[in-house]
Amino acid sequence: MGFSCFSCASADYQKLMETCESNELRQIKRMNKYQINGDESSCQTDSTCITLYENYYVGGMQVEDRPFTVIRGCTDKILNYVDNINRPREIDFLHEGAICVHLALSTIFPQVTDDLTVRACSCIDDDCNRHLRPSHYSSSSSFSLSYSILSLISLIYL
Repeated sequence: MGFSCFSCASADYQKLMETCESNELRQIKRMNKYQINGDESSCQTDSTCITLYENYYVGGMQVEDRPFTVIRGCTDKILNYVDNINRPREIDFLHEGAICVHLALSTIFPQVTDDLTVRACSCIDDDCNRHLRPSHYSSSSSFSLSYSILSLISLIYL
């Protein structure tokens, strides 16, 4: 299979990336307000591409021209250091296909101690993670997973 994923991170994540053990994560290009500084960066994968979205607030209000901070890249590289013992099942879903899930940022980066949640969206085409907002990702995968879970719950209780 194999394809290319867009790879970059909001400047807000610079300190976090510098504390990562992975050289691949430390080398992700930074960007400022979705404008990339310097060369565009990409990575190659046999898994999926991923974008982590964190809502960006100033004074309790989400900023219109910059509603999210992001980390983009190859799922197998960004999620490579997730603790396999306490690993949520959602991590496996992100490696397998196009889906959006909510995760604690500390699940991905154990050095994060804040109670921050990100929306993690994976996709399976060349440079498919270039989209600026999570709404650009197809919600059908999330819907079908949610529908399947609800159907399973209703079968259990009937």
